[in-house]
Amino acid sequence: MKTLYSLKKRYALLAITILTVSILSSQTVTTLAFYDFESGLEGWTDGGTDAERFNSATYAYSGNWSLRLRDDTSSSNFISPTFSLGLYDKIDFRFFVSSYDMEDGETFSIQYRQNSSSSWTTVASYRSGTIGYSTKTGDIQSDETNGTSYCKTATLFSSDYTFPVTSTAQFRIVCDGSDDNDRVHFDDISVTGTIFGAAPTGPGGVLNDLDLWLKADKADGSTLFSDGASVTRWSDYNKGNHAEAVISSQAPIYQNNTSKNFNFNPVIEFDNDNSTADKDMTYLMNRHELKGTGGFNSNDFFVVLMPDIPITTTMLPLDTFTSTDPTGTTYSEDVTGFGYGRYTQRFFDERLAYCIGTTNEAAPGNLNPENGYGRADTSTGTDYTKIQIINIRQNASDTDMELYFNANQVGTETNDIAKYAMINNARYWIGRSQYWNGSFDGRIAEIITYDSRKDDADLTRERNRIQSYLAIKYGITLGVNGTTQDYVDSNGSVIWDQSANIGYNYDIAGIGRDDDSELDQRQSRSVNTLVDGIGETRGILTMGLTSIEDT
Repeated sequence: MKTLYSLKKRYALLAITILTVSILSSQTVTTLAFYDFESGLEGWTDGGTDAERFNSATYAYSGNWSLRLRDDTSSSNFISPTFSLGLYDKIDFRFFVSSYDMEDGETFSIQYRQNSSSSWTTVASYRSGTIGYSTKTGDIQSDETNGTSYCKTATLFSSDYTFPVTSTAQFRIVCDGSDDNDRVHFDDISVTGTIFGAAPTGPGGVLNDLDLWLKADKADGSTLFSDGASVTRWSDYNKGNHAEAVISSQAPIYQNNTSKNFNFNPVIEFDNDNSTADKDMTYLMNRHELKGTGGFNSNDFFVVLMPDIPITTTMLPLDTFTSTDPTGTTYSEDVTGFGYGRYTQRFFDERLAYCIGTTNEAAPGNLNPENGYGRADTSTGTDYTKIQIINIRQNASDTDMELYFNANQVGTETNDIAKYAMINNARYWIGRSQYWNGSFDGRIAEIITYDSRKDDADLTRERNRIQSYLAIKYGITLGVNGTTQDYVDSNGSVIWDQSANIGYNYDIAGIGRDDDSELDQRQSRSVNTLVDGIGETRGILTMGLTSIEDT
């Protein structure tokens, strides 16, 4: 059953109902093993003379014991117990590492084999180098002797590796130093398997190629958190590529109250001071930041958010939703993804930018050769300090990116188009970037990624179904306020006809239920606000079914 009501006033109000029954195909995340080495090798096998279980609280992440490797001989390795991995779509091998006198350019790696007859394959390699402001050449700082710990995760997908059903799969840690004084210590190793699930439906009813779906109203995958709760895991409602804090002090805050909500919907608040964000490859600083090991896609993604500080062209950046260069190294100053403010040296006067990888441009402009892909808003003058839908997507020919703010194209400048690249199912961070720790100061309600560009041949197609769902849910006016555009439901049926409501296309808000979007918006008002000498003249009218509640 579907009903549609519209009320023509200065403020546009609409209501919809689409009822269906859908069932979540739940993802499963299982910790297959955890090793702290306090009781022994715990099933690991040392390679010989250059591998040992080592007693020192300085180099252990927890307790006193760790696995120590040195040099680069045939014995500079540890081999794990065997695992049965055939059930899983993704395996995360997470570990804490510290070093002693590893010199610049020396490395260690995580390797995998499906059985003892197979060759070892390197999953991830990590370099000792300089983690500095002007020089960035390492995943860990070279020549350290103080026991600084770093947290790293090597991720394997079943699409790339063979996961056996029988218990034959193994991991190997290998050191590539140059002598016995070059040492690395490993502690608190965990092996986690994820069986991907599938959301019962998608945003705007668009389930095809949905990859990541984080939404604050189902923060644990099914329900709300308590107001003020710490969010150590923001569950992916689709596959299971959850956003997680590495340590509990990094957890952002769940806000479900009148002063923080977006149109009566809860948000997750990242309370960072961007002026104190610093270089960091440990991923263990006490800043609000989350990470996921898969789900970032450049094909088409949507984020509903609001920075809590004014966005200017001169401010230090707010790294928001970021990933890693699909063609580059793991340790360079990688700002793949998007953020606000003075985000990159690639541009002058950007307020919003999406980039891939690093750049060595001393400054933007014709006197400096372009280096590093980017697309930015450098000239629209858009006010980004408001509740908004950011949609970043590939263009139709897959040669450049497009940037949208509430369905308005705001990408005005491209840098180094030759370095453009597609990103699929990559790791991600929220609130920080790969090289810089937590800097985002604001609230995020929803993040959605797809691994294909959504159809936008007309406003009844996939893309506008997604942004209509988000706009109704969060009280956001699509397009230019006063002109706006058609809104559609999950069937693609027009529920707000822009052309039929000339003169009333201001401050759109709606209530309704659309099960094929998982939309259940029972009260609503426009998030647009305007204040005159007496008080607010916009965003003051709230509609609801029977009563108006605070949240």
